[in-house]
Amino acid sequence: MRNRRWTLARKLVQLSILVLFLSPLFGLKVIRGTLGMSQVFGVFLADPLAVLEAALAAKTVYLPVIYAALLVLGFYFIVGGRAYCSWVCPVNLLLEGVAWVRERLKIGRDLVFQGNPRYKLLGGVLILSLLSGLPVYEIVSPVAVLMRDILFGWGTEILIVLAVVLLDLFISRRGWCRYLCPLGAFYSLIGRFSLLRVKFQPSKCTNCARCDEVCYVGPHLTRQLRSGGETLIASGDCSNCGACIDACKEGALSLGLRGSAGAVTSGQASRG
Repeated sequence: MRNRRWTLARKLVQLSILVLFLSPLFGLKVIRGTLGMSQVFGVFLADPLAVLEAALAAKTVYLPVIYAALLVLGFYFIVGGRAYCSWVCPVNLLLEGVAWVRERLKIGRDLVFQGNPRYKLLGGVLILSLLSGLPVYEIVSPVAVLMRDILFGWGTEILIVLAVVLLDLFISRRGWCRYLCPLGAFYSLIGRFSLLRVKFQPSKCTNCARCDEVCYVGPHLTRQLRSGGETLIASGDCSNCGACIDACKEGALSLGLRGSAGAVTSGQASRG
């Protein structure tokens, strides 16, 4: 039976965070605010990209918001920038469901975007925020749109989310997260320096390539380990989702801090 402990833990965290942010629908206010800016047990937290956009748009800096963004930035510096994508983002959760449907429908078309357009899109939204005086991506972000519509009622802006779903379903497998999302690009930049990494023990690897098959970012991440003699995934694209660790029956992959000798395997995680 396939080991899915990291995947199940991640789903539990994803759903729990979603429920907490949707708690006002049930008459509760566990968390005030949105994924862009919120208050949790009296502590203000802010998405660093949203704060950067707002600062560029307003051409001023509001220090309390900067502190709130630095808290979040510090957290993702430790756990991996794109851990936001795989462990928190509600659109990622939605698109995982779309990927499941796509697989069941056996849709083979998979457009590959060249040249990392999401970094260009990230630069574009920052420049547009500066020029327009508006936090551009916060207005059209599928994450913000989805959460606003669920909380306050459905509007035509949901077409943005629908477009992302159709892109992933019929044109490019996980295309939004892999190639286009500016927020994912921003967290990738943080992820390059993050401490928590997927580690590799070459002596245990049988080169079965199961890790390649389950990585939604792309097989190049794990393939690089097997072919290049690397001992960890250094790329900021890795979301530390743990799917490759679950897929590795030999225990060659694990999660641990950069530079540390020990790491947590899926089996150890389950006993912890």
